[in-house]
Amino acid sequence: MTSEGSHLTNYVLKTTCDYFYVNPREYTYIGVGSSPRYNNLPEFNSSVDQIIPEFVRDIINNTNKTIRIIHFDVEFERHFNFLQEYFYSQPYDLEYDNSENVNRWLSHDHRIEIIVYNMNFYHENNTYSSEYANQSWFLEELIKSVLSNNYNLVFQQYSGLQLDQIAKNMYHKFPNKDLYRKKILIDMTYGVDCQCGTDLKKYKPYYDMNYDFYNLLLYNENELKEVFGIHPDMDDNIRIYFIKKYKELTNKIIVDYRRKLQNIPIDPYNNKYNNDSSTDTIMMVLQDEVKPFFNIFNNLNMITPEKNAIVQELFTNYKNYGLNTSPNIYKWSDMLYNLF
Repeated sequence: MTSEGSHLTNYVLKTTCDYFYVNPREYTYIGVGSSPRYNNLPEFNSSVDQIIPEFVRDIINNTNKTIRIIHFDVEFERHFNFLQEYFYSQPYDLEYDNSENVNRWLSHDHRIEIIVYNMNFYHENNTYSSEYANQSWFLEELIKSVLSNNYNLVFQQYSGLQLDQIAKNMYHKFPNKDLYRKKILIDMTYGVDCQCGTDLKKYKPYYDMNYDFYNLLLYNENELKEVFGIHPDMDDNIRIYFIKKYKELTNKIIVDYRRKLQNIPIDPYNNKYNNDSSTDTIMMVLQDEVKPFFNIFNNLNMITPEKNAIVQELFTNYKNYGLNTSPNIYKWSDMLYNLF
């Protein structure tokens, strides 16, 4: 991106922030990389509709909240005609308005506003962050605006980038944690299916009776325990997400353990150990790191007596599994990794 292009993008984002502060809306959905993958209406069903996804339609149909939708994708420029056709087909009396040199559709009653930017959006964890300007400040400003009014915001990305760490980083920037978790949701798939082809019919935010979010990725173990059983799909989301994270964690530390056995340099996990650490130290770190997962899995009734016995045996007798023993450390790794 040229310096001139970067300045123009930042100007647009700053102008948008100012507009949001002056014209707040009760429910905001931001889609990034959300240009349509299909250019004919019959194929553009609720599973692939990232423009007005089903979870936003639920808010439109079941509440009186005012709605703002904002999209970022350079590909929208190629699909403008389809956008016009799409918006015209919707039951919301949407009219096109570019009086502010912005692609905007507004319902006749002004309840629903949709803004489409023909540009990309980059933030701190983006693959291209070294090449393009970090625009996380924009999301942070919008969150400030939303929280100042006690409103709600959903941020979703459709580029294959995982948002769980971004969600946690942003969360730590705000002092009122309780309000943030109720009002701000980054990734409405809760870490399960944040990708280019997220099924928008399957995934949606979970709300309490006040239409505040259940913000599963920001809860600790005790808080997660309190929401188990509220909704079967929510339990499934928790289970799938934490199994994925469990496998990522165990694979990373086990690989380091095996490399240490072979005296090969390692890439330490979260600075919990280093190249001078012993194999016993790395194994102790692994045991400590998996305990919270086992607590969550136990609360989800995933820990059977048989699995508990396997875990006890693996961590008690791990020294019996070497590089050239039978069974070896690779078998040990597979047994722990594939428990869930």
